[in-house]
Amino acid sequence: LLRVAFDEDEVGGLGLDLNGHTAETRKGKQEINGEEFNLLYGELLPETVSAVLERLGANAGGSILELGMGTGKVAFQAFLQCSSAHQVVGVELSSARYELSVAAAVRLASKYEQSFLSCAADAGSI
Repeated sequence: LLRVAFDEDEVGGLGLDLNGHTAETRKGKQEINGEEFNLLYGELLPETVSAVLERLGANAGGSILELGMGTGKVAFQAFLQCSSAHQVVGVELSSARYELSVAAAVRLASKYEQSFLSCAADAGSI
């Protein structure tokens, strides 16, 4: 389902050609509202995410929060893998990366309409 959502042959790739890198035109350290942030991007492999979610007991209920979600692959995997979680929330500073996660949600909901519903959100309104 992650491959469908993100329209990729493989999820958990390496390198500077990942969508999360290419979506963000600001490279390296940037100043935002007087504070400096590092906008470099990396991804975790799905197998590693599965192991971490299991070790943390993420499927025992409660909420899952991912800060710096990038394109949202870990948040999506947590949502798909942890059916007992009450909610999964991802937070991202880069509106370009956030928009990639919205597009992935729409793609997944469109492909599997019987299982998922996508609610549009505007990063500018948050």
